Amino acid sequence: MKLITREEFFSQVQKAPQAVREVVQSSGMIEIIMNVGKKYGLHIDQMSVLADLTSYMLVGLVNPNEFQSELVAQGMSSENTEKVIQEINQQIFLPLRDKMM
Repeated sequence: MKLITREEFFSQVQKAPQAVREVVQSSGMIEIIMNVGKKYGLHIDQMSVLADLTSYMLVGLVNPNEFQSELVAQGMSSENTEKVIQEINQQIFLPLRDKMM
């Protein structure tokens, strides 16, 4: 996985819009990721990577292509990766986009 330091991540979080900071720092995001992970049979380490990647993408440290390829690199099937990405988009990214408009 792309090496991102804590300092780099927290620096990006501070630069992000308030709505993004709220999502990144919310327990709701973790709950969504846990539910998606359980739904698609992800291991706990895969859920952890999914949480990290989602946070990184929210603050602009990872792009969508990197997000997808990192999930595949974690041993997820292509089919599950697509479904997981759709769920994350629907439950985290789209509501955030709507909130920011």
